[in-house]
Amino acid sequence: MTWLMSPSPSLAGALTDWFGATLIAATVVLIAGLAVRYLKTPFLKRVKPAFRVLVLGGVALQVVALVGAILFSLILQNLNLMRERQAFTAMQDAQREIRVAKREAVSLRDALASASSGQQVLQDENQDLKQSLGEANAEVATLEDKAGIVDTFKDQRRLKVADRIALVAALMPFAKQRVQIFSIDGDVEGKKYRDDFVRVFERAGWDHAGKNGVVQAAFDVDPVGVTIILHQVDARHGHTNPAINALIATLKRRDLFQGGGVFISDQVPDGTVKVAIGKKNPEVASRAGPTRASLVGSLGAYR
Repeated sequence: MTWLMSPSPSLAGALTDWFGATLIAATVVLIAGLAVRYLKTPFLKRVKPAFRVLVLGGVALQVVALVGAILFSLILQNLNLMRERQAFTAMQDAQREIRVAKREAVSLRDALASASSGQQVLQDENQDLKQSLGEANAEVATLEDKAGIVDTFKDQRRLKVADRIALVAALMPFAKQRVQIFSIDGDVEGKKYRDDFVRVFERAGWDHAGKNGVVQAAFDVDPVGVTIILHQVDARHGHTNPAINALIATLKRRDLFQGGGVFISDQVPDGTVKVAIGKKNPEVASRAGPTRASLVGSLGAYR
């Protein structure tokens, strides 16, 4: 029954031709039989039976034709439904493949966007670094190139362009290092020199906690030049971190201590470095009178 209910197109065509030929043959046989019978019987007896036979034969042929038409209609309808199902299944498979291809395309675009974003971040960071160094160079060069400003402040200490660039380059790899910057209360020249160091630390990314870490203070003993004050335990046990070592080494290499040095104190928070900008001349005496016995230090360990 499977081959009959779901025939191939060639089989359906062959069956159709076979039923047509059978119908023609049956019609011919029927007509021949009627003709023979008609010739062998009297005229009156021939008319009535012949009429009845023709009627019955016509009805029979109509029934046969109708049944055949219904059968083949069902067969062809089943065949069309099967083809439509196959076409619908093929369309669903194609749509599924399209959805998969779209998802893969979206994933690929996301991956490319992520890679482009990472590359852009690196380029932005590199550009920021170049811009920071360029701004430091341009800012100080502009001040130094103006003759009036140079003449007016020729007796003041200021960080030169080369000093600023060297300090920023040395300290930038250690961003987030905690630092406190002091100048002597009432020392206007020292405050301006201190602000030069503040800008260097900011460009290098060191953390001075805003205004809380940049102050003018009164000292028992006025510091001289640039003084680095470390945590007591750190300095004695050699626990100074690379950031502090880089700061001390650069100050020494650029000859920026100017009579100052490296000292230790139990008042410095652990992990923090204090930078004190002292008097310009080492002959300045203490206002309060105590000796420097509480500040012990040496620059020899930092080369």
